[in-house]
Amino acid sequence: MDQKEINQAEWRNSDNWYFGIYNSPRDTRVWVAKRIPWTGWTLNFAHRAAWIWTFGVVVPAFVVAFVVTAAFEQFARRRFAIDLDAARGGVAAFAELTVVEQRILAAEVLVARRDVGEDAGPEEREVADVAVELPLGGAAPGLGLGEHVGHLREAFAPH
Repeated sequence: MDQKEINQAEWRNSDNWYFGIYNSPRDTRVWVAKRIPWTGWTLNFAHRAAWIWTFGVVVPAFVVAFVVTAAFEQFARRRFAIDLDAARGGVAAFAELTVVEQRILAAEVLVARRDVGEDAGPEEREVADVAVELPLGGAAPGLGLGEHVGHLREAFAPH
């Protein structure tokens, strides 16, 4: 039996396929056709070249994605003067609140805004104005984490 026949026999052996990943040390090929025809090629992970190829593609892709994300975040922090982590956490935390909890939070914000007196600086007034405009109820489509988020008639129904 020559190597070409050994390769084909190994490829047909279902014991060499683990969850769709091909692993046969007797098969000399690094790239082999997938078991389902016309679906492309896969690597033979019994060979070192397959691992080198995988890590040579995957690791640099993750590094590039990390560098681009970090650069964008630093640009956004400098350009827009916002703290992205705090903004993300605040949106998610507010979306998880129930309607009653959101009404209580809004009442507390209104009380806090009234506490900002005439002697307050422009920054304090601006923060208080933004805090009053926080949405109640379902003003967060796609963040359906809470039970009542997205149900406007429940959130704004008169009591």
